[in-house]
Amino acid sequence: MKKFLSFGLAMAVTLALIGCSSNDEQTASSQSSSISEDISEITEEKTYFYNGKEYKSNELSSDTIKWLETDISERALSSYCPGEFSVCIVTMIEQNVSFELTDEETAYISEITEEGSWQEGITECFMDYKITLNGKNLMYHSDCGTFNSSDHAFGAEKDGVSLKLSPPLKEKLNGILSKYPPK
Repeated sequence: MKKFLSFGLAMAVTLALIGCSSNDEQTASSQSSSISEDISEITEEKTYFYNGKEYKSNELSSDTIKWLETDISERALSSYCPGEFSVCIVTMIEQNVSFELTDEETAYISEITEEGSWQEGITECFMDYKITLNGKNLMYHSDCGTFNSSDHAFGAEKDGVSLKLSPPLKEKLNGILSKYPPK
């Protein structure tokens, strides 16, 4: 009888140890699975879309990611310009509505502002668009086709500079801007 009790006690202890071991393994397995999920969330790259193109988070600076995560109206006010791509944000002044142009449209405005003949002084025109082109601010009057800027990037000294577009350039730019009516 003593042998039977000893055997029974040994079996109970063994089963208890196996049960604890099994629970520990399940707990360890559960914790390991949870840690793996946490790590995969951390290492999983977020995808961003800008101007119809896809960017992985590791392709962008942290400042650009913050910029992409902001609202368009905040981007229009931001002095930050992402170095990873060309940016042109247009604000319709009267309506206080902002929109972003495509890469092709941005390239067009870059070309005409870089190759244009800027004149000293700003015009007295009413400006109906604020255009932020790769971090540089321009004001544009669609009726007369004139850019004004006080940005040193366009050669502005004290009083600013202006650029009057030829009729074909004005017509093309106004056509681009008219595709984005206020919402």
